Amino acid sequence: MHEGAQIVLEEAQGESPVKSGMMRATGRIEDEGDDVLIKFGGGMVDYALMQHEVMYFYHPVGKAKYLEDPFNRNKQNIIDIIKEGVEAMQ
Repeated sequence: MHEGAQIVLEEAQGESPVKSGMMRATGRIEDEGDDVLIKFGGGMVDYALMQHEVMYFYHPVGKAKYLEDPFNRNKQNIIDIIKEGVEAMQ
């Protein structure tokens, strides 16, 4: 799952809005139990969420849906990576 998350994170960092660059720099992968999460925002979680969800904000660099779009583009690739990992464990 980490390999798939890394692909999404790298694309998301390239598409996330930039004002100072601080939010983009906070992108990270975290384990929470059985889940692998991609997070942006650090202490600016509300700000990162607004930048992701509000489609009418103007972003001279980056865009809204900076995390969702890379995930959607890579869904099948992520499924294949996980499938290969599970098969390798058997």
